[in-house]
Amino acid sequence: MASVQLNGLTKHYGEIKAVDDLTLTVHDGEFVVLAGPSGCGKTTILRMIAGLEKPSQGQVAIGEQVVNDLAPQQRQVGMVFQGHAFYPHLTVQANMEFGFAGRKVSRAEVHAKVLEMARLLQIEGLLERFPQELSGGERQRVALGKTLAADPQVWLLDEPFSHLDTNLRYTLRNELTRLRQQVGITTILVTHDLSEAMSLADRIAIVHHGQLLQCGTPAEIYDRPGSRLVAESWGLPPINLLNAHLTQAASNSVDVAVDNSPLRVTVHGNLEALTEGQSVTLGIRPEDVYVTKAGGNSPQNGLPVTLVRVERTGADALLHLQCGSLDLIARAASRSVAELSGDLRIDFDPQSIHLFDQDTGLRITQTATST
Repeated sequence: MASVQLNGLTKHYGEIKAVDDLTLTVHDGEFVVLAGPSGCGKTTILRMIAGLEKPSQGQVAIGEQVVNDLAPQQRQVGMVFQGHAFYPHLTVQANMEFGFAGRKVSRAEVHAKVLEMARLLQIEGLLERFPQELSGGERQRVALGKTLAADPQVWLLDEPFSHLDTNLRYTLRNELTRLRQQVGITTILVTHDLSEAMSLADRIAIVHHGQLLQCGTPAEIYDRPGSRLVAESWGLPPINLLNAHLTQAASNSVDVAVDNSPLRVTVHGNLEALTEGQSVTLGIRPEDVYVTKAGGNSPQNGLPVTLVRVERTGADALLHLQCGSLDLIARAASRSVAELSGDLRIDFDPQSIHLFDQDTGLRITQTATST
């Protein structure tokens, strides 16, 4: 195993800058997910680590060694692509053994390593089959085993489950977690799937237009997005973002009024740089919007809303709401939706309100209470 250091990594394709001065360290044995929209540079980063692309600028180091000038086979990196790279005329076992070609490893040792990986992946019964005889899930297990059998220092996974159905993806994600815990290898996975990243990663690195926006644990990325761009791109359904302005500002608190709305928020924290009248963006995740009937348990300061549409997603439902001129989405338990009729109100979790500077898009909130 080894760490991976990317220092000022940049990649140009003519006038297009696919990766832009990106610096990131993946620690020995860590599982890091590169996440972001399609075309943001994730796969290009992975290919530069593997040696399949040469950086225009910057360095790639594996362990303590800069590997910019090393060929892919000299980097001890295993990479699983979106498409399966198998030799159709070879059996599964022969495909898995092919990764040892050119290495000074005895035939008996190669055989033992392939059998060990087959047992870990529970594919012993597939070793004598040919690739065209395998299902999608079986082919993916073989692809994982093929790269791991050769004992790489770093494991690179480029959206390995993107072509599989939902249930199979869920099963293979769990198997990947189990396998990695047993092997303990440094792993970098590329995905734009939120649930995949949240369930697998030790840390998530958010990439946009080739730049690293934020890197942190899944909880840090989701609960404290460092910018509006991270907040709106990381979460499904997306965060509610509302234009607002400051009505009163002090060094440790500000009052915020949502434009064209009766919604008011008081934010506490280190806020010395803020000024009265400043434009901001207020963010509220759907699960932090509480919808109740007027009266009974409805908060006294709740705002009246109209329920426009219910979008059921299984155990949860998304409530599309109108509050004056504002459009909001709330998340609620599907079984509770039938009770929501008539005069409805909304309130917010005071500790889960986010504020972002409207000019820079950067986070400026600490804690908040609604008023």
